[in-house]
Amino acid sequence: MTEETTPGTTGRRRFPTLTPRHGIALAVTVVTVVFIAQNRDPVRISLLNLSLSAPLWTVLVVMVLVGVVVGAVLARRQRRRG
Repeated sequence: MTEETTPGTTGRRRFPTLTPRHGIALAVTVVTVVFIAQNRDPVRISLLNLSLSAPLWTVLVVMVLVGVVVGAVLARRQRRRG
């Protein structure tokens, strides 16, 4: 692997700057870790005859993923019509 060096310097490694995109990704990661740490208590979910218990953060992540999938399917369907 080659190391990038700045012109006029020998052997010093140049570190990338923190872009806004990286800053937002870092902030979202920190908030996610804190959210998971604080929402580990189990919750009981009942739907019709099915009942289950899971940590709150797991239930919320699954619901967000379901929403993303439904949104993607609807957007794809709308693009085909348009």
